[in-house]
Amino acid sequence: SHLPKRLVADYTNGSKYLNPPYDVAQIPFKKLTHIIHAGVPWNSDGSLSVPDGFVEPELIKKAHKNGVKVMLLTGGDFAAIEGSEQVFDIVLANLQSFVTTNDYDGIDIDWEFPSDNTDRAFFVTLMTRLRETFPSPRYELSADLAPWNAPYYNMKRLKDQTDFFNLMVYDCAGPWTSIGH
Repeated sequence: SHLPKRLVADYTNGSKYLNPPYDVAQIPFKKLTHIIHAGVPWNSDGSLSVPDGFVEPELIKKAHKNGVKVMLLTGGDFAAIEGSEQVFDIVLANLQSFVTTNDYDGIDIDWEFPSDNTDRAFFVTLMTRLRETFPSPRYELSADLAPWNAPYYNMKRLKDQTDFFNLMVYDCAGPWTSIGH
């Protein structure tokens, strides 16, 4: 990496439609090591819901030219893949095809939110299967974790499959909590 530490930024495909727009031309690639490109969810049948205009070859090209890795943010119907090995296999195959076709450097999992011990165990299974599908060192895996859900993340087992974790803090305080009042 060209930077001494990991510096990760999210880039949402919808940003280019804002007023004013924020698109690939404004990304400070030289200040980053990773971009998480949000997002492509999967459906209960295993298909991917790729938003119109999501695929941006220029994003990947400019990132790679600057030594920046681009990871695909994904998540979806976790109950569907937990309940059906066939759907799980379809999701993995579709993600593998999308990632390799578009030259992504890995996957970032966004699961909002595991909420019981079954989810806790399945998260490990999910990350293990993703690591098998996206082997290191060619691909990196990350996961977005919420601090208030700490009991539902088996960190001891997740860290073996995951390159890094992203801490979600945007819902930690607000009018719905006693913090910050």
